[in-house]
Amino acid sequence: MKKLFFLLTVTLVCAFAAVADNAPKYVFLFIGDGMGKPHVELARMKFGALNMDKLPVRGSVSTVNFERKTTDSAAAGTAFACGVKTRNSRLGIDADGNWIDSCAVLAKRQGRRCAVLTTVGVNNATPAAFYAHVMKRNESKKIMEQFPDSKIDILAGSGIDGMKKDVKPEDFLSGKAYQMEQTASAVKVDFTGNEIQVIAKDDAPFFALKSLKQPVLVYSPGVDDLAKYVQKSIELMQDSPDGFFMMAEGGHIDHGGHGNNAQYMLDEFRKFDQAIGVALKFYAQHPDDTLILVSADHHTGGLSLTDKINLPWLDVTPDTLKISCKKDAENVILEKMAAAKLDVNDKEKGDLHQAFDIADARKHENAVRNAVLHTIARNAGIAWSTYGHTSDEVYLFAIGKDADRFAGNQENSDVGAKLKKMFTPEKQVKAMAIYYPHWHVYPRGEEWFGKNWTEWEFVKTQAPRYSGHPVPIEPLMGYYDESKPENVEKEIELASDAGLDIFLYDWYCYDGEVIMQEALDNGFLKARNRGKMKFALMWCYHDRRNRFRAVIDDPGAELIMRAGTPDEFRKCFDIVLEKYLGRSEYYYKDGHPFFSIFNAVEFIAKMGGPEKVKALLDEADAKAVKKGLPTIHWNAMHIKSPHIPMLKAAGFDSCAAYNITCHDLPDYKARFNKGEQLFDYREVADIHRVFWQSFDNGGLMYLPTVTRGWDCSARCRNEEPFPWRAHFYPYVGIVRNNTPEIFKSLLADAKKRAENDPAKPGVVIINAWNEYTEGCWLVPDKNIGDASLQAVKSVFR
Repeated sequence: MKKLFFLLTVTLVCAFAAVADNAPKYVFLFIGDGMGKPHVELARMKFGALNMDKLPVRGSVSTVNFERKTTDSAAAGTAFACGVKTRNSRLGIDADGNWIDSCAVLAKRQGRRCAVLTTVGVNNATPAAFYAHVMKRNESKKIMEQFPDSKIDILAGSGIDGMKKDVKPEDFLSGKAYQMEQTASAVKVDFTGNEIQVIAKDDAPFFALKSLKQPVLVYSPGVDDLAKYVQKSIELMQDSPDGFFMMAEGGHIDHGGHGNNAQYMLDEFRKFDQAIGVALKFYAQHPDDTLILVSADHHTGGLSLTDKINLPWLDVTPDTLKISCKKDAENVILEKMAAAKLDVNDKEKGDLHQAFDIADARKHENAVRNAVLHTIARNAGIAWSTYGHTSDEVYLFAIGKDADRFAGNQENSDVGAKLKKMFTPEKQVKAMAIYYPHWHVYPRGEEWFGKNWTEWEFVKTQAPRYSGHPVPIEPLMGYYDESKPENVEKEIELASDAGLDIFLYDWYCYDGEVIMQEALDNGFLKARNRGKMKFALMWCYHDRRNRFRAVIDDPGAELIMRAGTPDEFRKCFDIVLEKYLGRSEYYYKDGHPFFSIFNAVEFIAKMGGPEKVKALLDEADAKAVKKGLPTIHWNAMHIKSPHIPMLKAAGFDSCAAYNITCHDLPDYKARFNKGEQLFDYREVADIHRVFWQSFDNGGLMYLPTVTRGWDCSARCRNEEPFPWRAHFYPYVGIVRNNTPEIFKSLLADAKKRAENDPAKPGVVIINAWNEYTEGCWLVPDKNIGDASLQAVKSVFR
């Protein structure tokens, strides 16, 4: 069964990688908001051949939302941007409430330039779907606050929806650094590392730009010429060695449909089509590297066409007839329509008459305007059935590299998913960071150590042990509770941006009792952006002893919970199977759920030997299959190469070291006993490479581990002098000088090893994301900032 799953997975991964690795360098997505099929057909009649007609690949797109109902622009924009169907009003969030990255954000992570252009507000539904995550599209300020974090290079449109007319950057960019370009003056605010250039009131400074030094936000009063913005954005982005992605929206086509105003709709349609013409000129210069897509988020107005289209009437509006829908009397309006030789039937006269019975001035004016527009429409040979959206399909046009992938009938979310695949190259080697879940209050912890106790208490009060000892550690996020989803959301953003793919959670289960699980259950699995990361479990199979601020004269330490027995394994695996393995966020290795067992050698011994463990793992596999899942990828953790024959006999699929540090140096004990208890990270880095090589030709897949550091002194008593007078955990050697540069070099070598290993491990394990009390963490701190994450990013992003 594992072979079958492996072959299927390899086939899918190869197909996936083929899309990503050979993706078009330049990608344009044009969205005509509200542009139904009849809108396109009417524009052809009015203007003749359209630029979009020059795109030879054709398709149809279903616009319905997650509930198979008529969509709004938020749900439709999310489908195109994020590749998922969702509920109306949501932006960048799926139907289950998860934050989903857009193709634009993924393009940026891939190193491309990115522009999001619109003729309406920069935080209107369609553009916002490419950079924001909100449950309600009218959360205007919240949407704008999220723009800088997207790293999108150019966001341009007509004003900012839902905010005052003379909106200032500080109204929505509090805490961000920005420059007001048109005044050449900088406004001082707290710097967060996301510097942007804000251009408001007048867009002339945007067109004067010669290059992009930082992201640009343009919200001038009116983007009337979308083609001009497309052209300028191309000029600013085309020198990017990795190419660019551009979304350009004709937002007012929708407004024409909502108003049942054919003249307004067609005028906006023409401008939208002219913008497509700019992209086609670029395509002519780069035909082998460019993809252009044109589609619509939905059909607005229920437009239909008769077989007798009278083109001159398409240019007529109440304004061209000099009708004042607000002031003119009923008989005056009828006289003006008659003078223009506009045929008015009895129903239309009745609708106009009813409009004059409406007391509310605003509603009266709108009703009069609608009555006149419907009369004009009938004379033009068209009809409008609604002022809202319909569930009709829309067109899709495509040209260029990979255009044929978008042919035929498809869901709007299919279009978005295909774009995301282009910008998500399948990583040959993923980065898995060990996650230590001990930074929140949990019942057993309070029972053992006191009310509201967490291990942060040791981090905050850690005493320095040598000159230059960089303690105490203080994360930039503060001493946070990782069982709260809002904190894990910040962790996920940091981790995913740095190229980390998987959190490997230390998971503690004793005879069916799970402890410290709140970090996973209440934190990660309730984080709205959890879709950006995968998670897996490592069952920490060891006795639970009180080694916190341990007494150096008591090496045994107090036993709290004991590991053991096959029945305990069965109980724990049943919990894993029921709660975690079927989740979409769970990490699958070569098509199989990855499950690691820490201290695998002791596990085998206590379970009765390799044969009995093999039977136990086979039994667990059978349970997974019965539940409709693949068999498990069993990983043996905390092992050394001589253990391989025993691990293979026990049925393990791969092995790894939890950490590699000074205690793996061949002369460690001798040096320690002589009082040499500080070890340099350079020699620890060298022993990593020796350790990895020991697994060459071992016959079992080995996942290389990189340890970020090693310093357990936070768990030691502050009054105990250093060097230690005895050796047992946590009174062990300390690694220092673990610079980001050495760490980066070690990561690069581990990745190269994984790439060149014939067994294709596909994963490098990093110890650790947040094991502060062992000196291993990647979370940005006040000492070195985000240097560790930048090292990861330079290798794995």
